[in-house]
Amino acid sequence: MKINKKEVIKNLFDFNLGSVLTEVVGLESNIETKAFLLIFNTSRETNMQLAKAYGREQLDNQYNLVSITKKLESEYKEFLELNVTLTEEFFKNVIRSDNQYMIKSFNLFSKFCKEIGIVLPEDIRLNYYIDFRENLKNEFQNHKERYQELIDFFKNPVALQNDKFAFLLDRHYGFKSFYTNLLQQNSDTKETLKDLYIEPLFSIHKNNLINKREEIISEDFELYSKTKSIHEFFNEFFLQSKKHNKIKDSYDMVFVLGQPGQGKTSFCYKLLYDYIEGNSDLPPIPIIFVKIRDLVAKDFINNPFETVSNYYNFMNFKEDEMILVLDGLDEAYMSGGITNEDLRNLYERLKKRSNKKIKIILTSRFNFLNVDDSCLDDTLVLQLNELTDEQINKYCLKFKKFYPENLLVKSIKTILENEKYKHVKELLKQAVLIYFIAVSNIKIDKKDSRTKIYDKIFDSLSQRSWDENGQLNYISHKLKDKPNQYKKYLREFIRNIAFEIYQSPKLYITVNKLLELDATKNFIRRCFDEELKSEEKIKEISKYLLISFYFQHSNNDKGDTALEFFHNSLWEYLTAEYFWEENKKNVLRKDDFGEFEMLDKEEYFTFLDKIIGNKKISEHSIQYNLFEIIENEDKVVNENVFNQTIELLDELKKDDFLLFYDRKKNQLTAYEKSAQIFSVLWIFIHETNKTNPKLIQCDERITDFLFFFNFLWNESLFNVEIIDQSISNRFIFEAYLDNVFFMSEPGKFHIENSLLKNVSFSDAVLFDCEFYKNDFINVKFNNCNIENKVIFKNNSFQNIYFENVKIENKDWLSKLIEENNFIDKSYENFKVISKIENNYYNNEKETNYYIVKK
Repeated sequence: MKINKKEVIKNLFDFNLGSVLTEVVGLESNIETKAFLLIFNTSRETNMQLAKAYGREQLDNQYNLVSITKKLESEYKEFLELNVTLTEEFFKNVIRSDNQYMIKSFNLFSKFCKEIGIVLPEDIRLNYYIDFRENLKNEFQNHKERYQELIDFFKNPVALQNDKFAFLLDRHYGFKSFYTNLLQQNSDTKETLKDLYIEPLFSIHKNNLINKREEIISEDFELYSKTKSIHEFFNEFFLQSKKHNKIKDSYDMVFVLGQPGQGKTSFCYKLLYDYIEGNSDLPPIPIIFVKIRDLVAKDFINNPFETVSNYYNFMNFKEDEMILVLDGLDEAYMSGGITNEDLRNLYERLKKRSNKKIKIILTSRFNFLNVDDSCLDDTLVLQLNELTDEQINKYCLKFKKFYPENLLVKSIKTILENEKYKHVKELLKQAVLIYFIAVSNIKIDKKDSRTKIYDKIFDSLSQRSWDENGQLNYISHKLKDKPNQYKKYLREFIRNIAFEIYQSPKLYITVNKLLELDATKNFIRRCFDEELKSEEKIKEISKYLLISFYFQHSNNDKGDTALEFFHNSLWEYLTAEYFWEENKKNVLRKDDFGEFEMLDKEEYFTFLDKIIGNKKISEHSIQYNLFEIIENEDKVVNENVFNQTIELLDELKKDDFLLFYDRKKNQLTAYEKSAQIFSVLWIFIHETNKTNPKLIQCDERITDFLFFFNFLWNESLFNVEIIDQSISNRFIFEAYLDNVFFMSEPGKFHIENSLLKNVSFSDAVLFDCEFYKNDFINVKFNNCNIENKVIFKNNSFQNIYFENVKIENKDWLSKLIEENNFIDKSYENFKVISKIENNYYNNEKETNYYIVKK
């Protein structure tokens, strides 16, 4: 049923204040008229109520309402001549109903209020819509006889839909607030994400492109545009279901990938705000936002739409059209208990959903998505790009409006232009880190490592906590003049909280759980007056952590106050710091004579078992943070840690790094647990041995753990001696090997896209081996046999050395030079000679060829 009445209203605003009364002219008494009157009377009542509520004084002082109404005549006409399609959804499903009449009514009301000087609150649009629906219900209810034909026509009253409508509006309002809320709740400054956000550029996965440029065939992603942001793409194409001429399809599901701290959640907040605000809070297609961390991970994997519908039961996920934004797939994985196969099953379920009217946007870190998996066919895969120099500078200009004297703002030109600050600029390319660095107001030196910058950030935040809390009356009198001691205690306390959050199935901590921690009790004992005993007071003190920039309120737990870190990157770094500091406490204990105590194997295993819990360290940024923390540790400390733990490597390998295993407590399998125990122990040993190199001997058993499922991928290996046949049937990809010795008979293996520096193959037999696209620097082959099917192709060599290397034939060295790139002419120092020797198997004479020094 369509409503299109033209000459019907003289005045929509009847305030009974001397204005011309509404006149309904020439309306036929039919069902179309009744529907029109329902909408019109509701609009008039809503306008009247809210105008009086917010501007009674202005209305009382106005004597020219008629002339003002005349000024808005064109808007009146647009509203009154609006073609409103009243369908059954208007009564039965307000979510799917066309609500343009409500938007037009609000715009008209807003302009009228502006004309007579009524100042409206920022959230008035939300209130207007809710009041409109409430007045619609009252108009319908109070004049049932007038609208009897409508009741008969649709057989469904309006009231049943109002709760659903209000709930959707409330959610939309909440989604918008993510983008407009203050970033710091307890600060004098008022910056929001909206104030600082830089729209990121992005790249498209090659599988989604119609034509791939030759120069990016070897790369997974191609830059979409040097000027067009990801939000422009979504607004112009994905949300409009329009096909881009470079992309194979219009797609109804998209993955948005990014590194930790690159702004995936911020992207969601901006997208939500633009879409809802751009449609006057009533978008034609509802949009739903879910943080996957808030869901029960297993339930979401097994029944994604049913699980989400528990939070949005006013939507019909089997029939309704909607846009579903799922943020943080990686956080479901990080919470534990999820396997790669679970994720693959989830992709399949999302892709094969029965309701194709649902558009899906899903964000994740890179590690949790195999972009070449067939289950992602028919899915658009995008990558958020790092901030460019221009964008970093633009961010600092925005930040300057709130912090004109900020140290980063003042030094940004030098950082961007001076090559010595290149490593610092790399950090600023991450949206979250640039904010941490800026808001901490730290001075950055060109020599600062990433770890040093994090130290400065945490020191700044601890100082802020002291400035705001240090003089509170419950702070211990012993600390009143010791801010550095307080900061030390706070840093340790925050580390412990980070570790608890890392181990929890949800990435937050409740205040009740916080109070149970020994770390909390120690912090209170050290920092607060002894007289403070009341549990309620202690709870309040625990909440004071919110004053720190570390934490914010979490809405995840319904039964208790919960805290979460401002960003995952904070707790991931602090958890890595916890790993390292607790390890030092365990291995560097001294006896009464000042000598290091011998480590007890079972006691140390218990420590490793505790810090691993049910998580895999490689699936978080914790592992890479731990590398950097150890790298920046004092050299003597690292040497002592190495000397204390190296013998445990041999001791624990005898038990396959698993002294005991409790099936009831462990979500990891026994094999997974032993692999994680080895991984953490290996980091402690291997990384501390970089600056004080001693060769770590790896036999076949250790190499089994080192090469997880026979692969060493994107890893570094330093100061290692691989013995026996432990390298046989192994694969090394994109690795960095330095001071590594392959001894005895490595046998068949494959190395590709790796850097081999100061590597030696000694007394080794190579057969059926492949070396592709590697960089060899200072690599030696001593007393080796290079037998059949050993392929060196498209490698780069610099300063290669051969000594008594037996080769397959006299042309082998010439072929090596021809099929690879030699940066220098080090090969000219060697020649091929022949020897008549007895065959090893039948003792017959044969000619063999060797590479020797000239």
